[in-house]
Amino acid sequence: SDAIAVFDAATHQDLGRIDIFGDEPRNLVASPDGKTVWVVVHRSGNETTILPLEDAPAPPPPVNPNLPAPPQVALIIDSEDPTWTSKHDVVLPDYDLIEIDTATQLVRKNYSAVGTINFGAALRPGTEEIWVANTEARNKVRFVTAVRGHAWDNRVTRVGTGSSAGVTSFDLNPGIDYSTLPNPSALSSSLAQPVALAWNTSGSTLYVAAFGTDRIGVLDATGTVQSFLEIGDTPGTKVDSRHKRGPHGLAMHPTAGLLYVLNRLSNSITAIDTVGSKVLFELGLPDPTPVTIKEGRGFLYDAKLSGNGTFSCASCHVSGDIDGLAWDLGDPTGTMFEAKGSSGRKIDMHPMKGPMTTQTLKGLKGIGALHWRADMPVLQNFNGAFDALMGKTMLSTNDINAMATFVESITYPPNPNRTFDNQLPSQSAKDGEQFFMNVVFSSKSKCVDCHSLGSGTDGRIFTASALLGTQGMKTPQLRNVYKRLSFLKTPAGRKGGFGITHEGDRQDPFDHLSQPGFGPLASNTVNKRNTANFVLAWDTGTAPAVGFQVTVNQASFSAGQADIVALVARAQAGDADLIVKGQIDGASRGFLYDTTRQLFDPDSATGSPKALVDLENLVKAGNAVLTFTGAPLLTGRRLGIDRDADGVLDSDEGVAPYGLGSAGCVGVPSLGAGSEPHIDNASFSLVGQNAPASAFGVLGISTAASSLPLLGITVLIDITKPSTLFFDVFADARGELAVPLPIPDDSTLVGLTVFNQLYWIDSCGPQGLSASQGLKVTVSN
Repeated sequence: SDAIAVFDAATHQDLGRIDIFGDEPRNLVASPDGKTVWVVVHRSGNETTILPLEDAPAPPPPVNPNLPAPPQVALIIDSEDPTWTSKHDVVLPDYDLIEIDTATQLVRKNYSAVGTINFGAALRPGTEEIWVANTEARNKVRFVTAVRGHAWDNRVTRVGTGSSAGVTSFDLNPGIDYSTLPNPSALSSSLAQPVALAWNTSGSTLYVAAFGTDRIGVLDATGTVQSFLEIGDTPGTKVDSRHKRGPHGLAMHPTAGLLYVLNRLSNSITAIDTVGSKVLFELGLPDPTPVTIKEGRGFLYDAKLSGNGTFSCASCHVSGDIDGLAWDLGDPTGTMFEAKGSSGRKIDMHPMKGPMTTQTLKGLKGIGALHWRADMPVLQNFNGAFDALMGKTMLSTNDINAMATFVESITYPPNPNRTFDNQLPSQSAKDGEQFFMNVVFSSKSKCVDCHSLGSGTDGRIFTASALLGTQGMKTPQLRNVYKRLSFLKTPAGRKGGFGITHEGDRQDPFDHLSQPGFGPLASNTVNKRNTANFVLAWDTGTAPAVGFQVTVNQASFSAGQADIVALVARAQAGDADLIVKGQIDGASRGFLYDTTRQLFDPDSATGSPKALVDLENLVKAGNAVLTFTGAPLLTGRRLGIDRDADGVLDSDEGVAPYGLGSAGCVGVPSLGAGSEPHIDNASFSLVGQNAPASAFGVLGISTAASSLPLLGITVLIDITKPSTLFFDVFADARGELAVPLPIPDDSTLVGLTVFNQLYWIDSCGPQGLSASQGLKVTVSN
């Protein structure tokens, strides 16, 4: 919704919205005094736009002498280039960083020319400088032969927000010879797709998470790369896309000289000693991601699959979606070829295709041939781009198949323009649906004849003459049109330089339907507006109930009850699976709603199903805190009660808290696990929190549980067992600790269950002691 939501941090009261003139504000940075918040616009563009084909000059002649003259096409231009300003009315303020006064909740200032795709940002300590991680597109460069191996620049940008005003960008790969492909030297040091930043406490060193190349860049305060640190097991030119880490978040320890790295793809945390410039350890987190996704997604994000390690497929298809740009990746050295739609019609295509807007990777399964011109029959046909565009070599058959399987798993989120019960939002949209489905408006055709329900495409390809254009095109899907409205003209200008259609020259469906090719519809304002409103509320295939959550405790139950009832109704209607996660009597539990029996099945084979009223009564009595979530269809079992989909329910394996702890000076101590307790997990650990600072304690481990009142606490392990063990432990200054307990690769350990509890010397506890809840740990495969 291109807005910042404002909440009271203490009461959680919604204080309103601040509209942002930018496409997808995504990151926030606050000043130390809390008076200013800076907003990073994610997909801000680079002031490029499209000059329609009727105004563009003729394209250059092909290099291949056997090619005929190319079709007339549009041209990607700088919106402020005086050569073209008389031929268009596109004004692009290009607001990349937006400064908000927190007292007035008003935009104070806008900053431009930071980057095309902007990611994380950080305030340099002791200054008024905001530094932004970003990539800069080279989409003004024409033809795939000219951008091969160099489509994007990877940068950090310094924005002076006070007396040091000014915007200065720094290339993270300044010494690369882009003319050499492949380039082993560049592959060994490149920093691609910077997504997160962290300064050391003195503001002298900036750390940059290079998501694409599994590296952490180390920069000085002048923006100069001093060194880098490898994350994972792919140093130098080594590539292992199936086990890519994907560093995506950074956190600097305030005093210990430690940098923590959250690795998005491997779902792990790496700790780095910044003084010794070395990786200390990698801690695996519980990760129920299906194997097909783990195996395939690295190929989309791995920049080391390019010839110099500077960009990946996801540089344009950001997070599997779009970059908001158009690119002219035609090939003047290529040859003519045939494209074929789902009807079997074949159309000759010229390789000099002109500008094409980046298409999403969401919802590609089952929509027929791909690309705007249907020139890629299946996803595997994109393998050639690893050579032709990225400047390296094609993937093996197994690897490209793994990537294709992953990409076909990416689906659309719900369309926010639809109602919660997945209906059209207005009478206008409903009238538009009737027109779309039933009215013949041109050439004996209805809209639905080409844009079939579901994806919005029937997969057919149409000739240039049928489209009143210069080249054939496939009917595009309509499920993401609502996301492509940054080209809308407003009094302040446009948020982005490209709209809908393959060239991006139309600002919305209403504008598109005004073209002469739509016959009488082009001049019928009412039908155009109704049809546009229907398309903007197109069902993406994922209902609005998916992702909807409501959390209730004793105090908030009355306010949340209606939302719970609504979620149950949507589950009954088949819109979503309904899961419940939370705490019941101090233990973590999960449930999955069975729509046939109208009962919530528990995450333990020995547990009893519960009716909704049973869960509600637990909450109202103060015995439970529960979160109800609408999950995608067919995912509820894995997300709710069997996280690793192995048939053994969650509370019957892995880690399960039980019993109640005894409070001390800082509340009730807790005990958890750092990762899943499976065999061959060398990084498994028990993690304690909420202990007194620097306290002495004891960790008890037994093969049986108990509930024994002793010395003012409840001992939850069976201390009478001869096999019970006790270990001395110490909390750090924050009252935390981690106890490494590596699990060997020994299949005989599968099913082993142990019960654990922490006890602390605590002056505020009964008889000078406090204790955690119990923790049941079962080793899995």
